[in-house]
Amino acid sequence: MTSDDFSMDDMISCARREVAMRIKIYPELIWVKCMTQNKADKEIMCMQSIVEHLQSVKEAGFNHLR
Repeated sequence: MTSDDFSMDDMISCARREVAMRIKIYPELIWVKCMTQNKADKEIMCMQSIVEHLQSVKEAGFNHLR
């Protein structure tokens, strides 16, 4: 399997699930001091930026990254 096997919708959905998972999991990591709030916020914002970028690429007419 290669990256060509995934549509832009597949990648956007996966990235959205990752954002949701981080929002759910990171509070526990912060609580047990495995992660700082600042790091958690940055990681979530970065992944959300990836979602937004992929959506922009899709809206520009690209259905795959290549």
